[in-house]
Amino acid sequence: MQVKDFFWNYFQQTGGIEAYLAYREIMEKEQQQLSMKAASDEE
Repeated sequence: MQVKDFFWNYFQQTGGIEAYLAYREIMEKEQQQLSMKAASDEE
């Protein structure tokens, strides 16, 4: 299980906003990394 999945499951079970914010931050960082990789692959 990945960390983001843990936070998502924890948020679903508890409704804890901190877990959701941690999940969202991880997702945003993953998207940034994918965008940077795609841009470097185009070069």
